[in-house]
Amino acid sequence: MFTTKYSLTKDINNYLFSLWQFKRRDYGRKGQQEKLLKPFPSSFKNALRKAKTEKEAREVIKNYFASLPQEFWQSTERLKKGLQRNLDKNEPKIISLLERVYQKPFPFKRITVYITTIPICPYNFKQRWFAVFKNANPKEHINIVIHELNHFMFYFYFSPLKEKLGEEKFEDLKEALTVLTNPEEKGYPAHQKLRQFIRQYRDQSLKNTIGLIVANQDKFWS
Repeated sequence: MFTTKYSLTKDINNYLFSLWQFKRRDYGRKGQQEKLLKPFPSSFKNALRKAKTEKEAREVIKNYFASLPQEFWQSTERLKKGLQRNLDKNEPKIISLLERVYQKPFPFKRITVYITTIPICPYNFKQRWFAVFKNANPKEHINIVIHELNHFMFYFYFSPLKEKLGEEKFEDLKEALTVLTNPEEKGYPAHQKLRQFIRQYRDQSLKNTIGLIVANQDKFWS
């Protein structure tokens, strides 16, 4: 089911929309762009800050990748192969967990998992792909995959809720539901009430739990 890949184009796009301009939902997090930039060389950070257009920023990022040593590309290739083995081995466990939480069949036949080199993992539900962070360990890679596939299950089975809740609340609920598959995560600051409520009802039907949330929106969104 899983196919692991590294796409320089996708990685550059992630840098562009996370490091140059943070165009991700922050969900109550502060200073995400600065935290992501911290490990990078000053020369790269300064050049990126001076970039006034997307074209200029993309060129700065391309130059950064061009300057990386051969070991970077070799280690990425090694990881791609190791990640594929890890996912193949854990595929039954991943599917079983998601089916148990959603009480629905796992509907996806093909998922592409891209490697990204910053700890922001973009995804595209329509194209059935998401990214995992290169420097995470094997267990963390599986947790990321479960987290992202939880999103995909939510989109697949509960997309009509977007019209009822509106996009912002719909996306909040999507993120909060990861408490059921990824209890090791703290979750985002904006979703703590939702996560606590979902955790309390984790032994009940997910459909009923979501129904309670929709019926009592004022408790979770002021």
